[in-house]
Amino acid sequence: MKKVLKKLPALILALAALLSVCATALADDMVGPGPVLPLPTVKKTAVAVTQVEAARESAGSIRVTWTAAPEAAGYIVLRKAPGDKGWRCLGLVNAGGETTFLDTLDSTAPQQYLYRVDVLPADRDRYVGGEGAVAAAANLLVCVDPGHYLGSSGACTDDGKTYRECEFVLDVGLRLRDILENRYGIQVRMTRENEKIELFGLVNGQSEVEDRGLFSQGCDLFISLHTNAKANPVQGYAAWYQPLYINKPTVILNTMACSDPLVVDIANRAGLNLAAANYRLGIENQPNFGPATAGAIPHMGDKPKPGAAPVLVCWRKGNRGDYYGVLRGSNAVGVPGMIIEHAYHTVLAMRKLANDGVLAPLYADIDARAVADAYGFVDLSAYT
Repeated sequence: MKKVLKKLPALILALAALLSVCATALADDMVGPGPVLPLPTVKKTAVAVTQVEAARESAGSIRVTWTAAPEAAGYIVLRKAPGDKGWRCLGLVNAGGETTFLDTLDSTAPQQYLYRVDVLPADRDRYVGGEGAVAAAANLLVCVDPGHYLGSSGACTDDGKTYRECEFVLDVGLRLRDILENRYGIQVRMTRENEKIELFGLVNGQSEVEDRGLFSQGCDLFISLHTNAKANPVQGYAAWYQPLYINKPTVILNTMACSDPLVVDIANRAGLNLAAANYRLGIENQPNFGPATAGAIPHMGDKPKPGAAPVLVCWRKGNRGDYYGVLRGSNAVGVPGMIIEHAYHTVLAMRKLANDGVLAPLYADIDARAVADAYGFVDLSAYT
């Protein structure tokens, strides 16, 4: 054995020399009077992932799923943040198993990402991997609560069109969900998606109002959507035909939100932009409001200090904590929450625009941008 090992280097050199001679001989044989014919070119077919989805699994992780691609041996999962020039490879997934990948984030701070899944073809002589579809996601979860349910709020008919708060805010809520998810990648949990509400096995009036807020447990933010009404009719005006000067939005925070600068920022953006939009549409005649300050949120009904602009953000204390059940519930499960009263539906001009389909898409867009802008999120729809 030792003799063989000693001779091994010489054998390797001899083999290399033999291969060199053979290669030279083959080259000499190829030289001839005729042209050398090129090898036939095989046109490769591109294969790609056509559908990708990404959604928050927790504050520290995002789940990416995709449809299987034909002729794939595996998949490359890529990620980038908005504004990044290049894609970062997160990992490889073999074909034949589950088409899913869990991206464990470096931080639980709210952030947006784009995800792409490319194909590694099984037969690289016939196929080439193309760029896959792109999905947007954020590690942010918002609970949206369209207030009331069918039959639980009043109704008024004008010119043959009936306004019901429960129907209007459901329209706003569904639009808000779609904008947050499709434009910003923010995941949304809805307390209801139709005319009834069913939480914890209880339907409509069987459940407590507080349950809506409790349903937000685990979310980053709770938003309850409403339109307002004057509890006592203004002197000289019927209950459903109150004067324009009472109309304004109001944003009511739960206790824990009052000291959270980011949530107060969302509330200010929503309130001030709603007031400006209502004023431009001619359904509000109070254009001048100021922002509220975290840690110094006025109680509902407090008058502004002399010379200060009135604010649209407030809170209201009750006998058991927050006065409103939805806010009491969200506060109980540690979720900052707010009620957005977009306008007074007891003002005829507001109801007319709502019934004509003008206000729901506008209000949903304002609410969505208030959330996204406060978090510093950008519109990702152009990438997907």
